[in-house]
Amino acid sequence: MKQVQPIYGQDYAPGYALFIKRDGNFMSAGIAWFQSLFESAEFIASHVLLVVDEKFGIEAAEHGIQLCYLSEYFDDPGKQVVCREPADLDDKTVSEILAYAKTQIGKPYDYTGLVFGFALMLITGFTKWIKPLRKLPVPFHIPGARVCSAAVADDYKHTKKYGEIQLFREWHVSRITPVKLWNEFPFKPFHFYQERAWTE
Repeated sequence: MKQVQPIYGQDYAPGYALFIKRDGNFMSAGIAWFQSLFESAEFIASHVLLVVDEKFGIEAAEHGIQLCYLSEYFDDPGKQVVCREPADLDDKTVSEILAYAKTQIGKPYDYTGLVFGFALMLITGFTKWIKPLRKLPVPFHIPGARVCSAAVADDYKHTKKYGEIQLFREWHVSRITPVKLWNEFPFKPFHFYQERAWTE
């Protein structure tokens, strides 16, 4: 089995988003499948995190918003990872992203927003026809809590460069799914696709 490894500073760097899909994981497959019913993308991720440095990221996961080891994703044969670089990312913006993201560490994961809110929002489709709803928190959202894509979106929103992009003018961050973040945030074409393949 051959591992395609990312190179720090080339494939990923501080301020990048990592989009992740877990092969053979029921929860990951369910989230990806459910999103794919309503939105399409080149890569249907079930998890997103923010890169802090070569070794660490910040993610919203089951224990809340926390630091994580990137090796947990890069070195796992059951995970596929795509690194996305925000367009026109500069040092000042990276500093703003990381400064805000670090203030969010310790905040809770938005379980009710994920289980009930996203499902209700996508199934009803009201936001397609009633645009003002897009600016309201997802139903059953816990104030201050975030799911993974909402956390990364919120980090980007708290910058001068990205704070007023159309995605954030139109949608409350709690409504931003991994697919919506992938499709509507101004990322450059992805740098790195982690894959494993059997070799002779």
